[in-house]
Formats: sequence, C-alpha cells, structure tokens
Amino acid sequence: MHIGSVLGLVFVSLFAFTFWEYRLIHDLDAWAGLTGLRVLTLRGVLREGHSGDLSAPPGFRLQRIEPGKYLVRPAEWNEPGARLDTSFPWIVALFRIVGREWTLDVRFGLGILVTFSAAVATLLSRAVMDGFTLAAWTAALAWTSFVALGFLHLRRRVRSTFTKFAAYLSSADSV
Repeated sequence: MHIGSVLGLVFVSLFAFTFWEYRLIHDLDAWAGLTGLRVLTLRGVLREGHSGDLSAPPGFRLQRIEPGKYLVRPAEWNEPGARLDTSFPWIVALFRIVGREWTLDVRFGLGILVTFSAAVATLLSRAVMDGFTLAAWTAALAWTSFVALGFLHLRRRVRSTFTKFAAYLSSADSV
C-alpha cells in the first residue's frame, strides 16, 4: 500500500472522529463529558440560598445529565444569546455540584487537536523527505507556528469564557 493511501485512511478516520466528537459536544450528549483533554479546572462554592438547580447564563448551553451533574458549552455563533466572536465548537465542560461546592472541568476536543497535529507532522515529514526549498520550509514552519499559536490563543480564550461562567455561579442572577 502506498504511503498516500495510508495517510488518506488516517485523515479520513481523524475527520470522522472529529465530526463524531463535535456532534457529541453540540448535542450535549452524556458521553461528551468524557471527550477531549482537560484544559481548565475551576472550583468554588455556590452562594448562600442557591437552589442547586441551574439555568444557563447568556451565551452558554446547559444540559442536566443527572442530579448535580451538568454539561455546559458556549453557545455557537448561530444560537440565541451567542456573541459573534464565539467559536468554540469543540469545547465542553462537566459541571458537578456536591452540597454547595462545585467543580467545573473544561475539556477541549481531542479529534481536532490530533487532526491538526497529524497535519503538521505530515507536512514536516514531507518537507524532510522531499527536500523543500527555503521558501517552502519557511511556509511550512510558519503554518506550524500559526497552528500552535492558534491553539494557545484558543486555550486562553476558553479560560476567559469559563471564568465568566464561574463568576455567574456566585452572582445573584444565578438563582
């Protein structure tokens, strides 16, 4: 089998996995809490007098899985209450309440991360094997840098977004 065929099968499989993971997160399926890599964990205490039942703050979607356990994701650009700059389709958080204490585990989809990592690895290995010119090497390294910086920037934005969600939990509006 030619290396191109193997790479084709790998990338088709990765895209299928990424789409499946996106559907789990978008639909807030109970399995979505198991997907991805943890990028943030926040802990806190609900304010005094909180009923324990949550409603989604503006810009978020919330799904109750079982008593005291929720899945939370940012609203996508086409959903009511979303901001136009919100584009986190592979971000989901598992929110648990025990008594008045809460824990928020934010996860980033593994499929999209592995897909872009495989693309970077494929590009750089082809650059070595095919003897890219200096201009092609520059473009390959620039694209690799943009991918890495894009994920780092996304992680920072996710932290900011879910810190706002955590602040909502302690506000008077969260009842």
